[in-house]
Amino acid sequence: MDINCGKYILKTDQYKNMWIEEKYMGENKDGEPKEYLRRVSGYMTNIYNLTQDFLEKRLYGSDETEIVGVLEQLKQAQTDIDLIVKKYMEVNNGKV
Repeated sequence: MDINCGKYILKTDQYKNMWIEEKYMGENKDGEPKEYLRRVSGYMTNIYNLTQDFLEKRLYGSDETEIVGVLEQLKQAQTDIDLIVKKYMEVNNGKV
């Protein structure tokens, strides 16, 4: 199942594993713009571990050196996580 969360897609498989993919624009072999997906989290079996892994990967992958920049990234990550959890709960009738 795919749950569209704006810039991200929450994906699940038949074994109830979950992961997050990010939409981004790249170029195809002819140099034309094309939307692609890249996995930005590990495979997890519950939403708590999934969002924790997503946040850790975002922060560890950052090249930010100023605390103000890190705080801005944290705020954006929290906004993204809130949307992902909201969409997940809508699909699962409020169950986490």
